[in-house]
Amino acid sequence: MTRAHRNRLDPIEEALESIEARLDTALTVAALARDVGFSPSHFQRVFHAVVGEPVGAYVRRRRLARAVPALLEGGDRIVDIALAVGFESHEAFGRAFKTQFEMTPAEFRQRGSRFHGLAGPRLARSRLLLREEYRFREPEIVEREAFTVVGYRAPFVSALVEGSEHRDVIPGLWRRYLAARDTISARSDPDDYGVCIASADQDFTSSSELDYLAGAVVSRVGEPPTGMSHVEIPQQTYARFRHPGSIDDIDQTLLFAFLDWLPDSGHDYRAGFEVEIHSGTDQRCIDYYLPIESQPRARA
Repeated sequence: MTRAHRNRLDPIEEALESIEARLDTALTVAALARDVGFSPSHFQRVFHAVVGEPVGAYVRRRRLARAVPALLEGGDRIVDIALAVGFESHEAFGRAFKTQFEMTPAEFRQRGSRFHGLAGPRLARSRLLLREEYRFREPEIVEREAFTVVGYRAPFVSALVEGSEHRDVIPGLWRRYLAARDTISARSDPDDYGVCIASADQDFTSSSELDYLAGAVVSRVGEPPTGMSHVEIPQQTYARFRHPGSIDDIDQTLLFAFLDWLPDSGHDYRAGFEVEIHSGTDQRCIDYYLPIESQPRARA
């Protein structure tokens, strides 16, 4: 169930409070998302964008922060501390601890280290102060039939995430595609397409958070040119946003779509295929298609 919020950071602040209160329990993304009225996929992307790390990484870091004082006090067994702060086993706690501190819990306790680097996050409020030209209008809700895109594909981290390398990966895909565009047979649309691909069960814990494909719509796949692949996009309902700036500012439209419009729209994000359509010879006319549930859910 979705619901309106006072501002776009409220859902994430609520989730952080919930995590802090339940660190010693079996937390799931599905439950946290449900608590704030988001779908799991939408929640994970927004959480990562605002907090700066995936849900799982954040929870693990906060559990380790809880463990540090207990280790330094020295009274409880390490296995008991691990279970008390929410880790499933002594081994899982040890692996996470060594990854974070480059030493085992026992070594940390023996050294009596004082560590203050695991505080809670500073929410990225400045990133959510969108420029006024991107608060342009309500998107148009449209239905598109299934279609197939052939082009170059590679993994990347979402443009919503601070420090994302999408500016390294995606322009390279476009350069390769535009150089080889005329070798694609059976093109059925003069426009160029960028497709962002996220699976419904995406856990967003790896550096390859999403896939991006730059390509062309074709009437049949045939044998794609060397190095290219294809993706079949099913019939979907979308919110279509007209991006008013250059491609370098596309993250402003993404932030508006995900963090400003979607939470209060009455619609849910549908994980799968986000689509950019680049029109014109200079590609400066860009429509961004956000996939949504075809029927809005009732809001409380």
